Amino acid sequence: MERATSTGGGGAASGAERDSGYYDARYAGDGAHADPAIYRAVYRAVVRRAVASGAHTVLEVGCGAGALGEQLARGGLDWRGFDFAPAAAAAANRRPALKGRAFVADARDAAVYAPAPDLIVCAEVLEHITDDLAVIERWPRATRVLATVPNFDAESHVRLFRTVDEVRERYGMLIDIAAVHRVARPIFAGFTPREWLQQLVWKRGDWRRLLGHVGINRFDWGYGWFVIEGRRS
Repeated sequence: MERATSTGGGGAASGAERDSGYYDARYAGDGAHADPAIYRAVYRAVVRRAVASGAHTVLEVGCGAGALGEQLARGGLDWRGFDFAPAAAAAANRRPALKGRAFVADARDAAVYAPAPDLIVCAEVLEHITDDLAVIERWPRATRVLATVPNFDAESHVRLFRTVDEVRERYGMLIDIAAVHRVARPIFAGFTPREWLQQLVWKRGDWRRLLGHVGINRFDWGYGWFVIEGRRS
């Protein structure tokens, strides 16, 4: 197995890697069952490309509470997924479309990828872990890949990406990248009207973020995701 030692690509974020207890607390209870509105656009993009890929079996790395997995399963894909947080896997298994198909595992354990799926999906995971390259190394060679990374910061992000070139620089040595798609976060997603107006006030000192908040150059001046499409090289 080759060692991916490059630290290039992507900028440092302000957060720190969190342990499974952090995510157990986040996913515990009925709130974990909801589909966060902020992710709907990027989830749609992943599902559309997963279905178009012709894949039958899908393994989702870091499945969380199963919001994306449920959509993949409803799209006709034979889905399995895992998360290192037991509460997340339990929440995923409470979804009727996924019942019993989510399990607890470490993404750095090569055994979880056998038998090799047609497609690996890894959405909203790589930016949370310092050892992201070591995780990708475990993915079976020639397997199709759909992964997402953000262009914005958050408390649990250890890195973020501003450009397609940064994404390619970090992951191109391990993924034969066919395309990197940009998906902007919808303007009102995840905000109540009051919260949206508060954000408008808070961003008034940064004209780029202000314009991004109202939908102008939404990806670069607001928030968005890069969707990586390719094969494990």
